Amino acid sequence: MLPRPGLEVDEVLFISALQHPDRVAYSRFWFHHREPLMLLSYLGALKSWLYAPLFAAGWLNVWSIRLPALILAAVTILLLAWLAWEIAGWTATIIIGWLLATDAVFLLTAVFDWGPVVLQNLLLATALLLFYHWGRTKRKQLLFWGTFAIGLALWDKALFVWNLSGMIVPLLLFGFGAVRRRITIQNASLAILGLLLGTMPLILFNIRHKNETLGANTHLSLIDVPKKFHYLIATLNSDTASGAIADIGVPGAAVPVQSRAQRASLGLAGATKSVAGDYRSWLFVFLFVAGISVAKGAALRWILFFLVSASLAWIQSALTIGAGESIHHSVLIWPLLYLGAAVSANCLLQRLGRARMPVLVSGLTVFSVLGFLLVNRCAADLVRYSANTPWTDADVPLVNYLRSHGVKRVITTDWGIDRVIEARSRAAISVQDESFPIRGGRLEDRLLFQCVVPECIIAGHVTARDVFPNQSQKLARLVRANGFEIAPVAEINDSHGTPTFRLFRLQPAD
Repeated sequence: MLPRPGLEVDEVLFISALQHPDRVAYSRFWFHHREPLMLLSYLGALKSWLYAPLFAAGWLNVWSIRLPALILAAVTILLLAWLAWEIAGWTATIIIGWLLATDAVFLLTAVFDWGPVVLQNLLLATALLLFYHWGRTKRKQLLFWGTFAIGLALWDKALFVWNLSGMIVPLLLFGFGAVRRRITIQNASLAILGLLLGTMPLILFNIRHKNETLGANTHLSLIDVPKKFHYLIATLNSDTASGAIADIGVPGAAVPVQSRAQRASLGLAGATKSVAGDYRSWLFVFLFVAGISVAKGAALRWILFFLVSASLAWIQSALTIGAGESIHHSVLIWPLLYLGAAVSANCLLQRLGRARMPVLVSGLTVFSVLGFLLVNRCAADLVRYSANTPWTDADVPLVNYLRSHGVKRVITTDWGIDRVIEARSRAAISVQDESFPIRGGRLEDRLLFQCVVPECIIAGHVTARDVFPNQSQKLARLVRANGFEIAPVAEINDSHGTPTFRLFRLQPAD
């Protein structure tokens, strides 16, 4: 599944920062080089920095982009399993490890990372583990590195403030005594220093741009909260995973199956097509209710801490306009939810005596198998159907066509094409995006009409594959209004034979 979808524009946003650091929201000159610091007002360049050595070595393909993300997701699971073992023992470790490793939403959002979320979950797990060991050992350097990890998470994506503020409230409610005993001038200084160092690029950006991160992205409303809650439940059950990347509503021409693994995947998906979800929302409800009922002392405080933290974080996302209704927003609370569920399950199993092992094995088998079936369905869907337009694998033949015809400059007319061309061509092709002006019903740049030489071409989606609704029709009206007409050059299909991209130029109308 990893190499099948094409590159998606948000997935390669961090590559664009490496190729064009002058085009990001904020960058600085260091040692005679311009370094990207903020890609957007709420998105930092941490991932760009981490991947820079790979791309400097010439490794730029779907494997070098997605395999490290998969490895980081695996490390996240290991860190969460380690923390669960420290808190509640080996049973909680097994539960969180097995369930997260078979969670279709967690795997999809981590590997393809179009949120992005993989670093958010990794840094959250890292910070929680560091703080836990600081509380046990009193080693001050752990406090510093824990707050530094939080600072990096805020720089990576300012939406981490949902999890951070969500954790502060239950920490004060259920652990105020322990926190108060550890508040010293030295500890507070170390914590503040770590946080400031981690968030420094974000702080510098907001000083220069007058608090743009908060001002431009914090708009709240209660209107969509019920709808977002239903979406959260569907995401917990992995119902939203199947159509996240594959365009299951529009079957394409079948690609010949090339391997036994693909035939087995398709056969298993067909035999289990009645499995609509993995019903994990009911598992979470049961475990939290049962855990709170039977847990005592520190275990109860941990369960309440994780549950309240996740709940408050989700409420903030649900109140934020333009957030909370995408799986890459919902999955940000997964580490907290799974940790709370694992501790709850451990408390419940301890009450079962000899039945503990059969219940554990049975429960893990059922939910792990259901999760695996949904992961397999996602993989089978990518064989059976064309990918959704932003994930189309027609990006490879598109760039191959441009290269073979000597195209050096491209103007794009729909969302999601520009950065993909730059990433696939290793910035050898210059791209200018005109999708947003066209969406707004205007043409702001006359370059669109001057793109008549062989080295320049205009690229958009075919009408049926437009990302912005009715984008092709809007473009056609604007072109006619300016006395031009569209002269088709080529049409690019994906691996299923589905027409996806159209290449054209403009010529004066007769």
